[in-house]
Amino acid sequence: MAKARSAKLSSMALMMLALGLFFTVLGISGIIPQAGEGIFGFSKDRTTLEVVFGVLELLCGAFLLFDAVKRIPSKTSSTVLLVIFALWVIRIVVTQFIQGLDFDSGGIEFRPTFWSWMLTLSTDLVVAAALWLSFRNE
Repeated sequence: MAKARSAKLSSMALMMLALGLFFTVLGISGIIPQAGEGIFGFSKDRTTLEVVFGVLELLCGAFLLFDAVKRIPSKTSSTVLLVIFALWVIRIVVTQFIQGLDFDSGGIEFRPTFWSWMLTLSTDLVVAAALWLSFRNE
């Protein structure tokens, strides 16, 4: 007797849904000035770069949500996931190391504080790890 396939949500699909929701909300909050991105802000001022990254994050979120519910061909999905991962790594470098650290004669200054910087960095690394895992799973 053949086993019936269950309609359960796989762990990868659940992670893709969570990532998709995260990127969608992050993108919307980057585009809408009143929303505020909190620790994920790209710049303190409302700049064109903030809006551009907001649109990119929104597109990434839409792709991840769509890929979670309706599978996209593996080659396409892998390529897009790798691009999203690369953009996220660039975002980490810019926000955490270029904007988040200040080297002066007194040593290294963390912005805003060391623990806030570490919390944001660790959160960014969790998102990067989830993106990498999604890419490797394709």
